Amino acid sequence: MFAQNSQEQIQKEISRLEKQLNGSGEMEIASIQLKLSELYWKIDTQKAIVYGKSALKIYEKNRHPDAAKALINTAIAFYYQGNLDSVISYAQSITPLKFPELSARQHGVVYNILSVAFKNKGEQNKALPYARKALENFRISGDSLRLAGVLDNISNIYMQKGEYKTSLEYSLQSLRIFEKLNSPYDIALTHSNIAILCGYMQKYDLEKKQIFKALQYVRQTGDKYFEADLYNNLGSNYLNYDQIDSAYYYYSEALKFYKQAKVQSGIAISHQNLGLISIEKNEWQKGIAQLQKAYNLFKELNSKKDLIDTANDLAVAMIYTGNMPAAKKYLIEAENLNTQIKNANLQLKILKNFSEFYSTNRQYDSAFVFQNRYYQLKDSIENIQVQKQIAELDKKYQTEKKEKQISLLKNEKKWQQIRLRNLSIVSIVILLFMLVSGYLFYQKRKKEKALALLEKEKISMQKQQLEQELNFTKRQLTAYAVNIMHRNKMLNHFLKILTDSKKTNDAIQLKKLISQLKKDIKQTLNSDIQWKKFEGIFAKINPGFIKKFGALSPQITENDFRMASLIKLGMSNKEIASIFNISPQSVKNNLYRLKKKIGLDNGTSLRSFIMKML
Repeated sequence: MFAQNSQEQIQKEISRLEKQLNGSGEMEIASIQLKLSELYWKIDTQKAIVYGKSALKIYEKNRHPDAAKALINTAIAFYYQGNLDSVISYAQSITPLKFPELSARQHGVVYNILSVAFKNKGEQNKALPYARKALENFRISGDSLRLAGVLDNISNIYMQKGEYKTSLEYSLQSLRIFEKLNSPYDIALTHSNIAILCGYMQKYDLEKKQIFKALQYVRQTGDKYFEADLYNNLGSNYLNYDQIDSAYYYYSEALKFYKQAKVQSGIAISHQNLGLISIEKNEWQKGIAQLQKAYNLFKELNSKKDLIDTANDLAVAMIYTGNMPAAKKYLIEAENLNTQIKNANLQLKILKNFSEFYSTNRQYDSAFVFQNRYYQLKDSIENIQVQKQIAELDKKYQTEKKEKQISLLKNEKKWQQIRLRNLSIVSIVILLFMLVSGYLFYQKRKKEKALALLEKEKISMQKQQLEQELNFTKRQLTAYAVNIMHRNKMLNHFLKILTDSKKTNDAIQLKKLISQLKKDIKQTLNSDIQWKKFEGIFAKINPGFIKKFGALSPQITENDFRMASLIKLGMSNKEIASIFNISPQSVKNNLYRLKKKIGLDNGTSLRSFIMKML
């Protein structure tokens, strides 16, 4: 809903401004066109370029300083279109010498545009200096939002250089600033970059989580272009798990959103991804059709790197489907284009595919030639990388060596001003002081460690003693309960014998004696002495239980508490019945009434409830 309203508001503003173009003066038209160029960035890049160029023409004709703004707007429009060469061309024409009236913030914007463009072209060494200039200008201007954006861009540059730790440090710096500023778009962008970083590190689960976090924030902005990028990244993530159908779904979603945003470069990338997925599913014709769409779009955009990459993909597809003339045509075109941009990695791919092409045609001599060229180039690239690493290490070594030499010279000059005798005395005093201090510190640390060890052993012994006392008390308590149970069993046994003897025809005096004995036994069975001892021990190992249990209901009796105590001790209904000298069913009935008293529902176990108390 938010996205739809945002889109509608932009369209209304565009309609309002386009109506104002009629009847306005030349400079006013240029101002309106400048605004329209910015509004069209993510809706229709071609219109954004047209309006930007038109405003630029008017401003340059009148030598107006807003020509710089028109150049910036047009450069950004070319960026959204994917035309990086034009981005660089327009942005590099905005120099401090040509436009001295520009603020530090505006120069920062220009440097950032150039940095991003070179980064996207894969020229990190050119991108980084521009990013650092942008960072400096945004710090001067106090623009926190753009400052965080540059930090994010630097993170991406280091990511592409393979320096993942440095990349993550810059990303986290930018994320903290964006969260303080509560900027959903930029928070989403940073999460997206962290996701890409996780992908490079092959931590695909973390990558997926970061992408979904980014989606949560980007949906608040209504940015279809950005949302399409995230769906595209999700497709690649699922591809890492070989979940081809899920990957195809998200690539299709990306295509849909790129079309809504009218981003030609994104549409082309989506067609390329869908083509490769279709080929993976052995849907060759469908895959070739998608790749050809991508190829045609990249050709229109003059995106040579992507064009070479897609031509290679098409050549492979043609080889496997037996269309050798088409395969050769795409390979030759890829090689010719690569002579212009001289991308070594793409050249490796071209040579490998040429070798495959000739091998499939059984032209083994030609296949061997290309295979040999492939390995020569591969070895050359690896040697260059090794030499580069050696050069970097040597540079680092030479820098450290020079720093040491400078430090030594400074120290030498300083000590020449001090008399040798004083130097010796001071050195000896310092040495003695250090030795004594070191010895005292060592003794102190040794003593502290010994005390800490003794304290630790003391605590351990106290803990063991407490555990032993607790275990003993528990055993004592259980013994009391068991004694009560055995005592009642024995008394019941005597009671049964006397009851049987009563049935005999003995004298009246015997009957009286039996009656009295039965009475005494019953009184003994109901005696509270043993229970009082039991309760005293129980309270020691379960402090607070009696008070907490009694507070559950005013209707709780002494008998209820005793039954709850035995449950807390882990006794079964049968064991409780023996102790109370009643049947297990009677215990069950008593516990049911107790459950009602304390208000437990039918789904809650009384036994579990009591065991969890305290």
